[in-house]
Amino acid sequence: MEFKKVAWYTGRPLLEILETMEVHKNELKLPSRFPIQYVIRPRTDEYHDYRGYAGRVMSGRFSVGDKVTVLPSGQKSVIRQIDRYTQSLTTAETRQSVTLVLEDDIDISRGDMIVRDEEVPDLKREFTSRICWLDRDPMVPGKSYLLQHGTAYTKAKISTIDFIEDPATLQKIPGSTIAMNGIAQVQVRTAKGLPVDRYHDNPANGSFILIDEHSNNTVGVGVIQ
Repeated sequence: MEFKKVAWYTGRPLLEILETMEVHKNELKLPSRFPIQYVIRPRTDEYHDYRGYAGRVMSGRFSVGDKVTVLPSGQKSVIRQIDRYTQSLTTAETRQSVTLVLEDDIDISRGDMIVRDEEVPDLKREFTSRICWLDRDPMVPGKSYLLQHGTAYTKAKISTIDFIEDPATLQKIPGSTIAMNGIAQVQVRTAKGLPVDRYHDNPANGSFILIDEHSNNTVGVGVIQ
């Protein structure tokens, strides 16, 4: 079948645009978040005093000389160097896996988060969330689950269900439980404060998963409103 050319369009081909567009450009403008995955302490003669904090830049960017805050402790320091395998970087950007070395020896462990001083989020123990339930057993408010946010884990409960969303009509209907594949707006309470952002403001730091403490299955995924 022969198609006529669209004479009014003089731009680049769609495939070329898709292959060259900068899809992650805006992520650099988001608040800087660096969840700690591992603390590196070689304890060798060559690196006797080395203490590095390894992880992946969740959003934004970090540079040598940045003043930073460690959460949830609130301790402050300055980035002395940024290592990436055998390289030393001046700046680490979103999605890069690096090791940050700070000027001060601070008690930091997996699950903590490093943020820039001017972009410190509030630590929240209660927040509104939209969740999708993945487990065959329905979600029951008040039951204890394990919530994973970034590299941090804490116990959490769904205190109340605001409404359940009907996927066919998008109507908001009341409900006391959430069945498998159900979508609902709920109130979440956690055992410790988490440095979260609203999903609309920072998607990478505004989402979490819920894990069953007994089966270790992922039973739900959520985004913070």
